[in-house]
Amino acid sequence: MIAIQSYYGHKPLLDWELKCWEVSYDSILKHTNVTDIIIFTNNKDFVPFSKNVELLPNILDKEFKKGWWQIYKQWLYKEMSEPFLHIDSDLILIKDLPELTGDIICEKIRNNNIVTRIEESVGETRPLQLLCSGIMGSSTKNNIFNDVWEKVYPFMVNFEGGIKNSYRWALEEGVISSMSKNLEVQALNDEFFYHFQGRLLKMNTSVHKFVYDLYSKL
Repeated sequence: MIAIQSYYGHKPLLDWELKCWEVSYDSILKHTNVTDIIIFTNNKDFVPFSKNVELLPNILDKEFKKGWWQIYKQWLYKEMSEPFLHIDSDLILIKDLPELTGDIICEKIRNNNIVTRIEESVGETRPLQLLCSGIMGSSTKNNIFNDVWEKVYPFMVNFEGGIKNSYRWALEEGVISSMSKNLEVQALNDEFFYHFQGRLLKMNTSVHKFVYDLYSKL
């Protein structure tokens, strides 16, 4: 199994964003038995802490700029030809992960309290629970990620109007949650990680110190 992380953007990360990612990267090495970590980005200069960097194509740049910020993650999921584990760069593992055996591996499962009707618009039912994608992957070979992509990509290309976070969650987490009914889902939980989940955008002194303290303990 390999681990993957990614950043597609138009400017380098700030120092504290990059430090958080470096801590996340190091925590994967410490707390999993993955054989390799591959960083995917559109500019190798954005990732100075790793030599194992692959360039993302700019084929989805138009949709990314429209506001579908999760689009490159979903593209990567379906491109993986072997068992993989995606871990967000703002998610830091703090404990050894258990053996990963699920057809789908996810961060955790949470109740779905948001109604967008986007799942229905691509031919799926709105799930009552969501597979959270801060950690996402598979230890088996199945077509779920490709099948999801074939449903959500045309929607993103043809969508007009303002894009909300709930729309991104519906396409990334909602659709895969709806389509995974017959697969073995292995959900981790908060005891294994700390996930900033967007709080890096509002980084303050206490969170900044938390990242450095975690880094010093690895």
